[in-house]
Amino acid sequence: MNWQNRNYFDGRLAVNRLTAFWALTETGLGGFLHAFRLPFTGLFVGGLAILWMALIARFTVKPAKTILTSGALVLVLKEVLSPQSPPTAYFAVGIQILLGALFFLGKRWLGPKTLVLTVLTVLLSAIQKVIILTLLFGNTLWQSIDVLGAQITAQMSGLLPKISASSWLIGLFFGFYALGGLLIGMLNSALVEHDFTYRRPPQTLTDTTSSNKKSKIRISPIVWFALAALLIVAAQGYFLNSWALAFSSLARALLITALWFAVLLPILRLSARRRSSDWQERYRDTLSSIRQFIPILRALLTEARKVAKAAPNRKLRTFFTVWLEYALSYDIEHHSADGTDYQRQND
Repeated sequence: MNWQNRNYFDGRLAVNRLTAFWALTETGLGGFLHAFRLPFTGLFVGGLAILWMALIARFTVKPAKTILTSGALVLVLKEVLSPQSPPTAYFAVGIQILLGALFFLGKRWLGPKTLVLTVLTVLLSAIQKVIILTLLFGNTLWQSIDVLGAQITAQMSGLLPKISASSWLIGLFFGFYALGGLLIGMLNSALVEHDFTYRRPPQTLTDTTSSNKKSKIRISPIVWFALAALLIVAAQGYFLNSWALAFSSLARALLITALWFAVLLPILRLSARRRSSDWQERYRDTLSSIRQFIPILRALLTEARKVAKAAPNRKLRTFFTVWLEYALSYDIEHHSADGTDYQRQND
């Protein structure tokens, strides 16, 4: 990064803009990325949080402290802009924030550390999913999968070795997430080390990310959960030849779900709202600034996507590079206030 760009991008607004990127990622960026026809967009979006944290570490003198503060602001904005998010999503973001603050205590080796942290957080996401399934349905879920695997190997007349189907399934699941995390981490690492340059934002911005959306019939997550639970119970009853065990597994899942939604969730939400209110009051100006910039960020996304479409190759990397340069350059062209309470505190 040359000295002209350093004057532009290492200022107070860089962290503010990157926090807006992070907040947008946590409150609905996945729908926009479908335009690139990316498989498993949810996995990709989950890895992007590491990119924003790494860039925040690059553009601040106090990486760990700034990541913790920006992360707290993202959690507050997530509650305000995406209140339907499940508590497990907040837990996952909280773990990412703590790991980011730990990994980015200093600014050396940002690229390699970004790669490692991306793979680690993606794998932790996979582990979280397996733990939740085990808590809800118990070991009988994996036992029924093992029985199915044994039946398949028996029908193959000894062509396949006797295997633990559940172990293979979990191993493949983790392997897929590790590979996805590695690919996303390589992209993140390249972007963190990229030499950003000033890019004049378009004079007229139009947000088309939320327009032209076809209305879709949305099915409640509760319906999907109920269908999945019934399918799992049916598989347990059939393959283990014990419907009593299957229905006890269903009762276990219903009991845990009821305790979560009726007891633990209200307590957690009440505690989070009290903490959130404190943060909203303490960083009112910064939250307002970030929230106001998110629509501009969406419009800049549209412009960056146009540039990426015209690129001969590396369209995804070009998209993120252009989008970041537009956003980081925006206030050079459209001057605003000289920072906020949060930015002054972290300079």
